[in-house]
Amino acid sequence: MTRMVRTALLVIVLGVLAGAALLAGQRYLEDRVGHAVETTLTELPGILRVTYGGVRVDVVDRTADVHDLTLVAAAGGPAFRVRRLHVRDYRAGERLPERLEVELHDVEWVRGGDAFIHRLLEDALQGPVLGDVSLAMRVDADSGRVSLERLVVALLSGDELRVRAHLRPATRKAWSGCGGSLCAPVLEWLDARWHGGDLVRSLLGRLARQRGMARDTLVAVIASELDRATAQWQGAMADGSVDALQRFLRDPGMLRLQVAPDNPVALVPLWQRMLVNPPGALQQLAPALAYRATQHDPDDGLAVD
Repeated sequence: MTRMVRTALLVIVLGVLAGAALLAGQRYLEDRVGHAVETTLTELPGILRVTYGGVRVDVVDRTADVHDLTLVAAAGGPAFRVRRLHVRDYRAGERLPERLEVELHDVEWVRGGDAFIHRLLEDALQGPVLGDVSLAMRVDADSGRVSLERLVVALLSGDELRVRAHLRPATRKAWSGCGGSLCAPVLEWLDARWHGGDLVRSLLGRLARQRGMARDTLVAVIASELDRATAQWQGAMADGSVDALQRFLRDPGMLRLQVAPDNPVALVPLWQRMLVNPPGALQQLAPALAYRATQHDPDDGLAVD
């Protein structure tokens, strides 16, 4: 009996010690993660201000959660609220992480930015602009190439944007000299898919009512304008792209954008050229649009390597 009591006491003591060690380890990891978050926030460009509520670490799964974030862009830019940022995988690099996989839950566009678009989206969604974001990326340490393996923006309306891409710096070490922001990114390849849900239909309906016309009439007007622009721009977009966009507006399904230019495109000069010469910018970008009526999107084998 005495031996049994001693064994039980030993098990209890060991359990308490193990629990205390686990809690201490969790506290230590949360302090480290909190410090890393603070360091990251200080390195963000001045145009973005971020605050957060707290950090929680799962010692067993080695994952971290950052709660109650607010992201506010300067000069009247948009402000977002994030209920929880879940870090699934992280490996540090020089300026950008070598590997990053995160999930942002309940991302809400609170205010700021283009007031007309914000109000229009809230009216179309009949509530806040709310959804989830998932991101997975890796950076090659030698070349600086950013492989965007997965960027998914899923709105509660059922609409979803999926993006994969290759980006690289304009010069070999450009990322490390940009004060924490992406400096002079060059686009090598992009595949984006918009799965239309209630948002597209509702937006078109509300825009039509504002103009005193039926939704189908507005779609026909937009389609006509696209045909006119295509004729003026003389093949700036690939064959079938305008038709794909017109079909998507009539019946929102899946609209796929692929960009694979012969030569990588510097995005900042491209944006500047888009403002003054849209046809020339499109020809340089060489976008191709494709449409699928069904929401089903099987894996087509494309990968970001």
